[in-house]
Amino acid sequence: MRVLLRDVRTGLYFSGAQNWTAEAEKAQSFKHSAEAMNLAREHCVENAEVVLAFEESAYAVALPLP
Repeated sequence: MRVLLRDVRTGLYFSGAQNWTAEAEKAQSFKHSAEAMNLAREHCVENAEVVLAFEESAYAVALPLP
């Protein structure tokens, strides 16, 4: 499972150093959801969600950030 950070408005995934990508495969993977949430807060990313992407299936779970 990969833990990703996605901008809800644009659908882009965080790929590091203030960069964003449309491809989940190129996105930065976090160790756990708390790490992704902390990065979003530190960089004042609004309207973000943590995405749990399961490699074994085509399914992903999106968790909106408060």
